[in-house]
Amino acid sequence: MRQKRQVALIFTQLLLLVSLAPFLATVSGSAVILAPVRADDTLNVLDSAPTIASDSSGAEHLVWIRDDTELIYAMLDDSGATLISATNILSASDRLSAPAIGIDSQGRVHVVYAVSGFAPFELGYIGLEPALDDQDGDGAGTTTGFISIGPQALLNRNAWLESPDLEVDSQDNVHIVWADAWDPLGRRYGFEQIRYALIEPDFTLSAVNFLISDTILTSTFGRRGHPTIALDAADQVYVAWDDTRGSYVEMVAVIDSSGNMLNEWEDICTLFYGGFYNSGADHIEGVKTLAQENGINLLETLYGLNDYVPQQGRSGSCSGHYMNQRSRNTPLGLFPNDDSGGTRRLYRVIYNGNEIAGGYQAEHWGPGSTWACLSWRDANGRVGNNSNPPSTYDHRWNENARRMVIAVSDEGPYYGDPAQQNTDTFTINEAHDTCASGFVEAHGFIGEAASNQFNNIKSHMLDLSQCPSSSVSTSPRNCAGSTTRNTDVGGTVTEWR
Repeated sequence: MRQKRQVALIFTQLLLLVSLAPFLATVSGSAVILAPVRADDTLNVLDSAPTIASDSSGAEHLVWIRDDTELIYAMLDDSGATLISATNILSASDRLSAPAIGIDSQGRVHVVYAVSGFAPFELGYIGLEPALDDQDGDGAGTTTGFISIGPQALLNRNAWLESPDLEVDSQDNVHIVWADAWDPLGRRYGFEQIRYALIEPDFTLSAVNFLISDTILTSTFGRRGHPTIALDAADQVYVAWDDTRGSYVEMVAVIDSSGNMLNEWEDICTLFYGGFYNSGADHIEGVKTLAQENGINLLETLYGLNDYVPQQGRSGSCSGHYMNQRSRNTPLGLFPNDDSGGTRRLYRVIYNGNEIAGGYQAEHWGPGSTWACLSWRDANGRVGNNSNPPSTYDHRWNENARRMVIAVSDEGPYYGDPAQQNTDTFTINEAHDTCASGFVEAHGFIGEAASNQFNNIKSHMLDLSQCPSSSVSTSPRNCAGSTTRNTDVGGTVTEWR
């Protein structure tokens, strides 16, 4: 049974004690934090992600998530007394995240939320009228019309959607921002971008009208997230978000070096360094150049398994990038122009907590991923340059970079096909847990796999990049995050071209 997590309200009015100095434009003050007030006492539930807004009377309106799939609302007066107790306003079929709340001039409540367990992902809206409830301290009845609009899907996406926020303007219209990875033209490499919409809720007709439909605010290469929105007195809109521009991102590719991976080696060199794909068409600029043009410091190292880089990783787009070496003993990015590890040989990998001594390792992308993540955080919890995994050569990560491991293969993670053997499952679980413990993203690229093995390989890569499933499945994983094993590593799986 999961332990209860209370949603508590600490008044942010704080009892401000302010003194004004005569004739001087200065203000000095202090604050007394009031004792926390419990918004709800329901037992044996998992409550999370509370958000709060105040109306013109000083009442506080709260919304939070319960047990991942329910959206709960409560209303308290300015003393902390309950006016409307915890009331379910939405029971979703999938995992909810990131609710946001706003109050308009009529005291009506506007809520946006994301449904983000499995695709299609949803941006949803609910309009509430607390004035229709008797506000006697119990839950709001569903027959009173308290839920006046929705729950309603404003849009659905087949790509990741998260972090909605809202602000209500002087006309009681609702401005909404969120982040999603929808990229129908395939020009942004699956990175999340910031989007905006303006809606006019119609409480008379229980409907929503779009004044400005889904509009992208960012469009350059790189990942954006966690937008927040504000309006000034003239309803001018301001949006802030976190952005990869100016940041460091380190990518370590662990690439199958068997003889049937030659096309993939050509293409991954093109993907990073630019040129033409193996097909002879589709010239691209290359991720390395795109990152530099957009202010991102990309540090990359492409490792060939089995202590070997095939000719395709030494020529073509990779010409000039082959180092004919194993791992460096110093991180990238510490000095100017030292930002590329190029293509290198991965000597030996890790399985069941030990380095595999010798043997054929060209298709060991599972143990290779474990090696890469243990190079950042070892089994004893040491990180960065202090990490000491049981391998002869380690990868030294830049301690200030966002870390990503990219596994590339067309076969199973341990000795190739057939996949879904016990050793495959073990190595993927070990790699996933190691990456999750070190907060390293893991991504999978499926090469030109045999048709009868494709689903098996994709399932393994989803287990690595998100969280392991108990059976073969090509559906996105629903990762609860309550243990290391069911924590979402935050990666993606891509089919090679």
